[in-house]
Amino acid sequence: MAILHYRITQRNQSITLPKTIHAQSFIFRRAVVRMVPLTVGSSSTICKGGLVVSPSHFSGFEISSGTTIDNTTNKPITNNLGANDILIGLNEFQAINNVYYDMEFESEDINAGFTVDCLNFDRDQDIDIFGTTAGKIVSIDIYFQFASLYDYQTY
Repeated sequence: MAILHYRITQRNQSITLPKTIHAQSFIFRRAVVRMVPLTVGSSSTICKGGLVVSPSHFSGFEISSGTTIDNTTNKPITNNLGANDILIGLNEFQAINNVYYDMEFESEDINAGFTVDCLNFDRDQDIDIFGTTAGKIVSIDIYFQFASLYDYQTY
């Protein structure tokens, strides 16, 4: 087994791997979110309880999700429902959120270079979730498990 790990420290970040990883099954195992925690009695409008991580190495066919209706505007809510979105819930009063998953994806080839976009739970484009003030994210570590770095079927 092999592990794909990358650290995210800014909203739309470029990731560079040593080599392309061939198409195979990937299991999203873990997300470790380091943040500046809120203090007791405070509230934040930054992350709103979670994050949306959208890696471009997902082709758009790994996650399928519907929409719901906002009761106040009667408009469809598409927040958190993008084709490439991984949702990570947070306890904003903890400095480290260690979240375990067991979500398997059939992925296309993962190029040596790709981008990862990160937004708050409402997918608000105007809020920068990364920083050094209370309620902001310091870093996000993402871990996927997969079978092999090498495509043995081509030998």
